[in-house]
Order: sequence, then structure tokens, then C-alpha cells
Amino acid sequence: FFFFPRMRRVLSLALLTRASSFTLLPRTSLYFSPSTCRHFTGSRHNMSSEDSKSMLTQALSTEGQSTIFSKILDSTIPSTEVYSDDLCYAFEDINPAGPVHFLVIPRKLITRVSKAEEDDKALLGHLMYTAGRLGRERCPEGFRLVVNDGVEGAQSVYHLHVHVIGGRQMTWPPG
Repeated sequence: FFFFPRMRRVLSLALLTRASSFTLLPRTSLYFSPSTCRHFTGSRHNMSSEDSKSMLTQALSTEGQSTIFSKILDSTIPSTEVYSDDLCYAFEDINPAGPVHFLVIPRKLITRVSKAEEDDKALLGHLMYTAGRLGRERCPEGFRLVVNDGVEGAQSVYHLHVHVIGGRQMTWPPG
């Protein structure tokens, strides 16, 4: 797939299954330098684990397929519920970036905020309102809302989601 000079880390190539879990393929490797890689455009980028996860997910998945969040919504995969209504579902993040970190997702599959359509405006407003209300309840001193979009936005699951992160002082710039 990719070749990079001065390789120090080997990641096993994983394919995204319909359940959005990663399956390792034998005798196949994807090589990354620990600090940089050449993106599909050929430009250099500093790489974090979220960056590499986003790139791998984008390279190996097809938008619109079943995601891990689809499996959470249909209860195939368990989650710790924060809130639920007819339009959205909120649950604790399994890899929290702060003392409080949960996700708010729409029940309707919208892969990216940039792919939302005109008739999704009310749903997008509901997601933001719900994230704000839950954030106020759980982080009265303040919180951050984050929506990642696409590879360069470090989106790792292609089902729109709003991160609500709080319980500590946030720094700027975020990343």
C-alpha cells in the first residue's frame, strides 16, 4: 500500500468489517513513521493515533455502510447511555479525552456534517441543543463541543457525532 522512508513502526493492515471492528489480515503490513506520513495528496502531516485511525478508516471503508454507532443504536454493541430520545442517542466515550466525555449521535445515518442535506437542518439543531443541554448539566463550569469531518478533520467513525468534553480546563488551539 504505502512506503515511507525511515520506518519505525509497523501497523498490521486492518479491514473495517460491517460491524466496524478491525480484523487483522495475515502477512500484510502498513508502514508508518511515528511522526510523519505522506497523505494521499503527497503532503507531509504530523500523525497522532487519531490521525492514523482516521486515515485507515477512510481508506478501508465505504461511507454509508453500517458503523459501530449503528451497532450501538440497534443494541448489538453495548454502551453506557447518557440520554435518548426519538432523534438522537448520547453515550459515554470509550476513550475519554477528559473527566466528562460523551457522544451525541443522530438515529438517522448522516455520515459527515459536510454531507448533511437541507432537510437535516432541524436534526442538526436538535443534536447541538441536546449536546448543549447535557453539557450544562454535567459540566456547569463549561465544556467543549467537537465535530470531526473527513480525513483531515480526523473523523474515525463515519456516522455524524458530537463530542461533549469537559470537567477540566480546555486549552487552545485544540489540535
